[in-house]
Amino acid sequence: MKKKGFTMIELMMVIAIIAIIAAVSIPMYEQYKRSAMRTEAMGELITLTASQEDCFNNYRKFCSGTELVSYYGAKMVGDHYKIEVTVPADGQSYSAEAFICYKVEGSACGSGNKDLRCVVTDTSDSPDCS
Repeated sequence: MKKKGFTMIELMMVIAIIAIIAAVSIPMYEQYKRSAMRTEAMGELITLTASQEDCFNNYRKFCSGTELVSYYGAKMVGDHYKIEVTVPADGQSYSAEAFICYKVEGSACGSGNKDLRCVVTDTSDSPDCS
């Protein structure tokens, strides 16, 4: 009489194959997740740049962070980033920094616990991340 089922070696081979696939795919998933977080923050910086240009065209000065939120609906805190806008008193320039944190939620993210920092100014066309 012939027995039905899998042998122990066959089951161990399947487990080994699954472990190899998991060992390769989990680090790749983390990399894609971090890339998505960085892209989200950079997208908000680009939106902020467009809002600042509009503000300057309308009022002949750049807007502060609170003005950007109230007038333009800018999103200064996301799930994994926080944006800080610096405008001097004369309002003729600005600098916006996005602090990106992979392990900390948005509002707790800042210069002290950032994983990545992106900066955009009135003279730059796109965010510079380091």
